Amino acid sequence: MPVQTTKKNVNLADGCRVSVKASESAEFLDLGVMEGDYVATLQYDEERKEWANASPDVTRSNFRMEGSFTLANLEFAGLEEISNGMITRTVTEGTPVTTFVDQVINGFTPNVPVELVATDPATGIPIKFSASPVITSIVDDATVQNTLDPNDDYFVIADANSASGYSIMFTDEGTHEIETAAKLTIEFGANTPIASETLTCGTSSFEAKPYAMRIQHFNSADVADYTLDLYNVYTSPGSYNFGLKGADTGGYDTMEISFSVELDETKTDGAQLFSVTKNV
Repeated sequence: MPVQTTKKNVNLADGCRVSVKASESAEFLDLGVMEGDYVATLQYDEERKEWANASPDVTRSNFRMEGSFTLANLEFAGLEEISNGMITRTVTEGTPVTTFVDQVINGFTPNVPVELVATDPATGIPIKFSASPVITSIVDDATVQNTLDPNDDYFVIADANSASGYSIMFTDEGTHEIETAAKLTIEFGANTPIASETLTCGTSSFEAKPYAMRIQHFNSADVADYTLDLYNVYTSPGSYNFGLKGADTGGYDTMEISFSVELDETKTDGAQLFSVTKNV
């Protein structure tokens, strides 16, 4: 077959990460695993005016996007985040746990979050903290062992993308100037896990609050080489299906989420709907 073109800038089907940020949230939340494709399609209205003695005029208006994806990770935090304020999540605390398996971290990158993992030795399962975790001590493996100081050598932060709800960041510029290659051992104090979560919804009417959506593809170096940002996203009616599949159906419980995207008129004219960036 003769070659007709040498341009082969194609994308290998490899999935993507879908993250969202409600208007009141501080960071994007990774929605987790999905089934099938993520789709976001640009839509607009077009009017064509024909003239008897000149070329037609074509105008376009009502720019918007419409899309969908099938969500398989049905964590309540994500379902609340994409509800436009319609759904509220509340947590119920469990029984306090007094003893945990020490968490060991072999080296760190300064100011890069590391998930806190507090494993209950009775169950072998890490807990999800109901409040900021209690840490008894963190020590390094120096010949003369250092005990790290909170809010100096390390900082605990709330992290919606952490299974435990919290992460920790270390610095090598604190009082003890901890070596980045150090082996750090975290001893937890008594902490209370979340036992259950509840979603509630229902009112006569309310004003929906848009959320932002970010779609990313990461390469093998864990660098985002494709990013699509949608600014004013609204989850469409019919997306929330709280049903459960039967055993004869098989597979996993999922929700087919559809959404629309409206203009964000606080942004620069001509760039109010979306932004897409691809590395070259």
